Amino acid sequence: MEPLWLCSDTGCLFTCGDGSFGQLGHGDCNSHCSSLKVSYFDPKHVDQIACRMRHSLVLMKVLSMGSSIHSWDQSGASLSGDTVYGFGFGKRGQLGVSMDNIISISLPQATVGLEGVEIVSIDANGDHSATLSA
Repeated sequence: MEPLWLCSDTGCLFTCGDGSFGQLGHGDCNSHCSSLKVSYFDPKHVDQIACRMRHSLVLMKVLSMGSSIHSWDQSGASLSGDTVYGFGFGKRGQLGVSMDNIISISLPQATVGLEGVEIVSIDANGDHSATLSA
């Protein structure tokens, strides 16, 4: 069963299907027949998803609050720009989360090298990923 990613109008991410590479983002490599909420991003708002059979990307846009701009990583630390998260199969570097060789990860991790960059769009395909900046 191919993986399926769904994003609600409130920015919640749900996934189901084949999770054998961790591409569903639930912290394991299990497959699921019904949609499960990806709790890693709760209560944050997912803006975009890009997914293929073996890996996934999620874009979290900076939130504007009054005159200041804030976004947070998993530990609650403030970030200065949009954040792209990768998870799933990453043997060829397509997750963008490390300079090391990673076979797969099952929980979303922030990509490296895009700090402070305004991201317009993300895409995932085969063994590569792409981001488009403003």
